Amino acid sequence: MQKRALAPDVLKLLACVGVIVIHISGNGLDLFPIGSFSYLSSAFWDSLARFAVPVFFMCTGALMLPPERSLTAGTVWKKYFLRVLIILLFWSWAYYMLVVAGQYLLIYWAEENFFLNSITHTLRFDHFFHLYYLQILLLLYALLPVLRVFARAAGEKEMRYALGAWAVLGLAFPLLRQYPPLEWLGGITGQYDINMAWSAMGYAMLGYYLNTREASHFSVRGSALLFAGGFAVTFGGTVAASLLTGETVIAFMEGMSPGPAMMAAGLFCLVRRLCGSRSSSARIARLVKASFAVYLVHMAFVMVLRQFGLSLTLLSPLISVPVETAAVLALSLAAWWVLSKIPIVKDHLI
Repeated sequence: MQKRALAPDVLKLLACVGVIVIHISGNGLDLFPIGSFSYLSSAFWDSLARFAVPVFFMCTGALMLPPERSLTAGTVWKKYFLRVLIILLFWSWAYYMLVVAGQYLLIYWAEENFFLNSITHTLRFDHFFHLYYLQILLLLYALLPVLRVFARAAGEKEMRYALGAWAVLGLAFPLLRQYPPLEWLGGITGQYDINMAWSAMGYAMLGYYLNTREASHFSVRGSALLFAGGFAVTFGGTVAASLLTGETVIAFMEGMSPGPAMMAAGLFCLVRRLCGSRSSSARIARLVKASFAVYLVHMAFVMVLRQFGLSLTLLSPLISVPVETAAVLALSLAAWWVLSKIPIVKDHLI
């Protein structure tokens, strides 16, 4: 049996924590005046964690695109696509009902026909916002057989060309066409960009490509500088654009934009270099399994803690973001432990 590589597991765990940081710190961009220390602190943490979702997609590509892995289209649809679809629909419905229950407990009001509405919203894919990752993952799984053909057939030049085209049309152009001189372009050029959902395919290919390189080829310093440069673009661009416009501009934080892409690539290379060819342990593999459940449930605890007054206003966000992240992570792991004891849930819903 092939051993489980350590690097993808470490990356998944870091990405899981990053997602929690994003959903906690992002609230500060709405709470505090633009340019204030609290606002900048919130933007700092939010920007620092923006590698998270790109890294998830990169790990999917690294693990599922290698030609040597036996993975038919039927297997992808039955084993992966269907499982994620069931999980997405269930948790979307659960969050809708959680909001309904919260409204009733707090203000003694429940919307009319809330149960029917919960089913309708779930089937329409009008889902709770943090579940967008699973919606894109379904698209990635649907296209996985085609991406595997390309990964198998493409040479070095073709792969680099494809990644270059994605970097231009999927990362840079969607962001820069809002500013001079690209904003002056007209005609059909406005449709040149690869939108967010489809751009995730590029991350899968990037993860696969970087994973085919020897870990020793990656420089610790170069990888760290790439991450730092990506952070500078993300944080600096967000703050500068927000100060200039007088309202929060999140375009530089979007997962399919240059800053987060640089951070994700830098972190991917750095972790691969540091982990080398080492294998993952049973404990780490178990944590990775738990991390998916953490992703699913953590927003429930974020919302509950806010209702109990644990928000970024209690302390400076510079301190409160990591403190609240640790609390939400601990609660989410406890929830995973409970859910993992329920047969149907542990096998099909987390």
